[in-house]
Parts: sequence; C-alpha cells; structure tokens
Amino acid sequence: MAAIVLVFLVALNVLAIAGNHFELFTRCGKVGYWSLFWNHYFVSGFDCYSYIILSHWRPLYVAYRHPLLSLMLWPLSQLNNWLMGITGHNCAVFIVAFFLILLTFYSFLFVRRILREVMELKRYDATLLSVFLFSFAYITLTAIVPDHFAISMFILTLTLYVAGRDLQKGRLMKGWKVALYYFIASGVTLTNGVKIFLANWFVNGRKAWHWRNLLFTFAFPTVILLGCYFFQEQGIVAKEMQKRQYIVEQRMKKDSTFAARQKLQKRHNNVKMNEGKYMDCTYEDIPVGRTVIENVFGESIQLHDRYLLKDVGRNRPVFVSYSHWWNYAIEALVVLLFLGGIWKGRRERFLWLCLSWFAFDATIHLILGFAIIEPYIMTAHWAFIIPIATAYLFRSESVKHLWLLRTLVLLLTVYLFTYNGYWLIKFFC
Repeated sequence: MAAIVLVFLVALNVLAIAGNHFELFTRCGKVGYWSLFWNHYFVSGFDCYSYIILSHWRPLYVAYRHPLLSLMLWPLSQLNNWLMGITGHNCAVFIVAFFLILLTFYSFLFVRRILREVMELKRYDATLLSVFLFSFAYITLTAIVPDHFAISMFILTLTLYVAGRDLQKGRLMKGWKVALYYFIASGVTLTNGVKIFLANWFVNGRKAWHWRNLLFTFAFPTVILLGCYFFQEQGIVAKEMQKRQYIVEQRMKKDSTFAARQKLQKRHNNVKMNEGKYMDCTYEDIPVGRTVIENVFGESIQLHDRYLLKDVGRNRPVFVSYSHWWNYAIEALVVLLFLGGIWKGRRERFLWLCLSWFAFDATIHLILGFAIIEPYIMTAHWAFIIPIATAYLFRSESVKHLWLLRTLVLLLTVYLFTYNGYWLIKFFC
C-alpha cells in the first residue's frame, strides 16, 4: 500500500510540475524571481513563497504567523543555489516536490497507523479510510502546492498518532516530544501550537498545567520562536523595508501617477486603522451557513467545475455553486458519515481530542472570520478528522451491516478520485 501511495504522490507532482510553466519556473540567472513566480503561479489561494525563497532567500512569510518557515527554508535555498550553479536550471520546483512527497507520504502512514493501531480497525478498513482521506480535493492539492500546509499536516497527524497511542496505553506524553512538536508546529503556523497544547492536556490531564511542564514544553520554545521572529523582523525585514521605501520615494519623485496611487493607498489604510477594521486576513459579513456548504465541506472535498481553482483574491467569487445536484448529495453523505461517527464515538476520549482541534479551527475561521473567504486551503489542518470519526462507525457496526458501510465509503472514494482527478488533470494540462 505504501508503494502505491508513493507512486501516486510522485505522479501527482510530475503532473503539477510539467503542467505549470515548467520552462519558465526552471530559469535562473539574472531573473526577477518574485515577478516570475508571483505573476504566473495561480492555484486557488495557495502561495508560491517557497519557490521564491528557494530561488533567492528572503523572509517572505509573515513572521508573527509563521516565525520558523523562512528560516527552515534557508538550507534548501543554499542547496538550490549550488544546484543552479551546476545544472544551469532553477531546481526549486524539484526540491519542493521532494519534500511535499515525503511529508504527505508520512501523513498518509500516520493516519493509517491511527486507524490501525489506535482505532484498532482491520487492515482493509484502515487502508480504505486512509485512501478516502486522500481522495479529498484539497488534501490532494496539499501534496503538490508549494505552500506550508503539507508540513502542518505531517506534524499534526504525527502528534495525533503519538497522543492516541499514549491514551491507549494509559501513559503520559513525554515533555521533550511535546516541546519539539509545539516548536515545529507553531513555527510553521502559530495556531498549530494550540492543537499541540490540547493534545498534551487530553493525554496528561492536570499534569499538563504544572508549572514545570508549562515552562519546559511551551514557555521555552515560545521564547525561541520570539527570538526567530525578532531576528527576521529587526535584522532582515526592517532593512529590506528601508531599501524598499527608498526605492518608492525615488519613484514617486519621477512618476506622478505612481505617487498619487501611493498616497491614495496610504489614506485608505489609515481610514481602516482608525475605524478599527484593520485585521489581516479577517473578514466580516460572510454568511457562515453557505461557507460551510460551498467551501468547508464543498470545495475542500469536491472541486467546483466553475471557476476551477481560481483565486478569491484575483478572479473567483467567494461562493461558487455546483453545477449538478449530485455534488451536494455526495457532500451530504460525507457529512453524515462524519456526524454518525461522532455519535458512535461520543464517549471516546481520543475522539474528543480530535473534535477539540476541529472546534478550534471552526472558531478561528467561521466565528472569528480568519480566512473565511477561502477556508478550503486550510483543509490539511482538519480533514483527517473525518475518516477518524467515520472509523467509529466501522468499529460499532455488526458484521451483517459492515459490508454496506465499506461499499459506501469505497464508492465515495472511487467517485472523488475520479471526479477530482478529472478536473485536476484538466487544470494542469
């Protein structure tokens, strides 16, 4: 099974690289890498910062949300610079693809181990539900886009696997593991740290709140992350901003149209700050109900055939409806499996840990409105909870009815792979 998944992931990345400006993206030399990638890479709302950073290192990720990401990519940028000197080609797309394959491959293995070892499902059922997860549209995309979500999915599924095994064995999570997971997860995306804390709390109980535990596993890594943040902001970003400001001022003196546009933008930003509405990536007045239907359990699992993988920030409306009724029927079946599994496993501590993660994501996206216009790009943060919850149906059903459940999940998996695969091939080819 692992070999089949590995071949599948390699094929996906070959499709993505070959079908996405291969000749253009492998250029090197006197090239403006920002313009090269930013003006030509368009896959939904995903960023191409990794390609740019590996081509010419600089901290592009917002440091207070991703304090470790740019620093993690520095060694890879040095590797790419060395390879460019040897090959005469920019190898960023290949380096990123290698790590995407590695991270998503192990994410698959961790999910299967959760289902097999923690949930104690039969081999066939554990494999079926793991493949079911990877038939989801934006889980498949996570394996091929040069964003940070593959890293998040890797560390989150690893944490969930370790926490599940510790709950199963009735033992505590080791402090060094919690500290390491928290450091990496928070460094990649700050909100991931909350999930690591919740895992520590569910497994270790009251001991998770002991001052020594908090000091070693959370306070100490947080101080290091703060150091990484200030190193980037004060040591690198501030100098780049001064240089950029000097260039802008010089251009404003020569270009009156550019100067007028800059003044208008500055006035607009000041108005937003004075009205108290200036919050990056946070939106109001987006209907939650339609967001859940079309974007959370819709686009995340099944691609919309209209505005295929367009970006809300450029050329896609916030809401796109499916062209056929059966898309909503498929979505309803997936949600029913999810809810049915939650009901069957409602007394299981491990499921409550998973649901605490899901509730946290729902809070920041649907209630607080963070990135609510495109929540599907965050699918890798929570979608693995769907097959885990569904696994409780597999555990509780009698042998007489189990084959019906297996058939339903198998048909859904085949349909999603066929449907999403068709549109992905059409998009990249």
